[in-house]
Parts: sequence; C-alpha cells; structure tokens
Amino acid sequence: VSSEGGGHNPSLVGVLRNPVFGAYFAGSSISNIGTWFQNVAQSILIYRMTGSTFLVGVVNFAMFVGLVAFAPWAGPMADSHDRRRLLLLTQAVALCIAASLWLVVVADAENTAFIVGAALMMGTAMAFSVPALQSLVPALVPEGHLSRALSLNAVSFNLARAVGPVLGAMVVAGLGFAWAFFLNAASFLVFVVALLVIRPRGGSGERPGSRRLRDTATMLRQDRRLLGLLAVVALASLTADPINTIGPEFATRIYGYQDTFTGWMIGAFGVGAVAGALVVSRVGLPSVRFVFSMLITGGSGMVLFGVSEGPVFGLIGLGIAGFGWLAAVMLATTAIHILVADDHRGRVMAFWSIAFMGVRPVSSLLSGLLTAVGGPRLAALLLALPAVLGALGLVMVR
Repeated sequence: VSSEGGGHNPSLVGVLRNPVFGAYFAGSSISNIGTWFQNVAQSILIYRMTGSTFLVGVVNFAMFVGLVAFAPWAGPMADSHDRRRLLLLTQAVALCIAASLWLVVVADAENTAFIVGAALMMGTAMAFSVPALQSLVPALVPEGHLSRALSLNAVSFNLARAVGPVLGAMVVAGLGFAWAFFLNAASFLVFVVALLVIRPRGGSGERPGSRRLRDTATMLRQDRRLLGLLAVVALASLTADPINTIGPEFATRIYGYQDTFTGWMIGAFGVGAVAGALVVSRVGLPSVRFVFSMLITGGSGMVLFGVSEGPVFGLIGLGIAGFGWLAAVMLATTAIHILVADDHRGRVMAFWSIAFMGVRPVSSLLSGLLTAVGGPRLAALLLALPAVLGALGLVMVR
C-alpha cells in the first residue's frame, strides 16, 4: 500500500480513506486500546496485592521513566533509521513483554517486583517507539492533510483512553487479569501486521548526515516558540497524569465504589480528550489566547474532580480536564510539526515524548506521595496547578 495522494483541507473521513493512514490508524487504535487494558490491569493488580497507592505510582513511574532515560538515543534513531522498521521492532518487543505478564498471571506467580520490572521494560520499548511513531505520521499523508492526520493520531490514542480503561476494567472484573494481559499482547500483533502492510511516502528513514541531539537542543534553546510549545505539553501532561495513579483509591475511598471503577474514571477523561482533539483538528498555528484557555480548562476540570463528593461531578470534571488537556497538547504538537524541518523531526519528537510522557514518572511518584500524606483529593488539587501556572507563563512571555 502506498501513501501517494493529494487534496487540501480534507474531512477526517477523507484522511481515513487514505489506505496507508487508514491501516496505520486501525492498527494503532487497537494497540492503544490493548495498552490501556494493561495499564488498568497492572494498577488494580498492584493495588489489590499491596493496598498501596504509592506502589501504584512506582509502577507508573517505571512505565514512563525510560522515555527520559533513553531520549538521547531514541530521537537520533528515529532520524537515522527506517522509522517503520524501528516501530516493528519495538512493537514485537512490547508483544513479548505483555505475553510474559500473561504467562506469569496464568501460573499464579505474580509479584510486585516482576510487575514493576515488566512496566520498566515496556516503558523502554515505548521510549524508542514514540519518536518514530510521531515522526512517521507526516510520511503517511500528503502535506495538506497533516493537521487532520495529527488530530486523528491523537484521537486514536484518546479514543483508546476512553474505551480501553472501561473495557479493561470489565475484562478484569469478568475474566481476570490474565485475559487483560493476553488481549494487550494480541493488540500489539495487530499493529505489527498493519506496519507490515503500509509503505510510507518517500520511505521512512535512513537519513545520512543526521544532526546530533545536542544540535537540536541548541535549536530549541534559540527558538522560544518551540521551547514554549514543549513546555505547554509538559505542564498539561503533569496535570493530566494523577488520575492513572490515584484512581483506585479515589474510587474506593472517596466514592465507595470498587477499584475497577477506575476504568470509568479514566474513560471519562478519554471521552473529553477525544472531543478536544476533534474541536482543534482544523487549527494550524494557534494563538496564545487559545492555548491559554485550554490549559485553564484542563486545570479547572481537575479541580472539579478533586473536590467532587460523588462520581457524577467527578466524571464531568474528568471529561472537562481531558478536553482541555488534549486540546492544549494538540495545538502545541501541530504547531511543532509545522515549525520543525524533517531532519530535526525525530529528535524534536524525542523531546516531545519527554514532555508528553516523560514527566509522568515525576507526576506518578508525586501523586503517590501526596496521596499517602494527605489523601487522593490533595493529590488531584495540587497537581492541577501546573496547567494554571503554564497558562500564566504563556501570558507573561507573550
């Protein structure tokens, strides 16, 4: 399948009809749903085994710390190697890790150390896949379709975030943890098949004379626009992450529900995020005021969730938080792609992956510690501050 084609300002459906991007979108969406099966399952499993929200935070820390640790290598690899082949390798590794979790649970041999170790290895595979994944998208569609394709790429992740946790919680409650891990392994296989089918426009990598990561870091320091856009992504993600760590305790301690209600909470956040991506899908270079409003929206939603006494207002707050979070991230990400040359793209997206997911180790540990000290409400309210501070910072440097 080839990605040739043209057209300008297409509809979202029109972009999906592109056979290359359509195959990629389907495989990526299924894989993302499977990943949320594992995220929810491992958080609930650790919480049931230990009763410790801090250890849930440790698992999430392990899942994302690799994005920071391996960024110096992941970005350059995305620029100097075939991105599709790099993704094939990382997805195959992730499949093996998910399958190992399935086997351990089937054998009734699960323990905290193994689950943390598996999360660490999965995060390492993710560290090398994210820059390649983000850098590959522009090669799957004609240039005039880029904004829409990036929005759909975000929709893929967040539609999975809306559906995956709910389905994952249902699988855990109805079939058990082993099935959740097995289905995640199967989802990676689906994405591998999709990657084998597609042929990106103009190839997808092996660029001679690629720049060093240090050169890209210098460029970012000199370009306040790009640095500010990456800061928006990081601050928005700091505010968004706590729900993944504090969810089980918030569900049981505040709402009086079972810990599997975490899936519905993360799902509500995902529904809002999908709506946010669709709303900003036609925006190119955003105004400072627009990004400011989305950061404030995300922070306000987390505050509403943090003060909620019952699940109705809590789910509404999480939906608002998800809307503001992804809208702000999408506006910043689209602008980054527009402003960055392709020979810097992999390295810039390595910095983007640090901003988007690399802040989560810090956020996960903070969420766990704050919950241990002052309860889940304190964690939710204090970690709403980064989005508000980011919005104020945008106004000050405008």
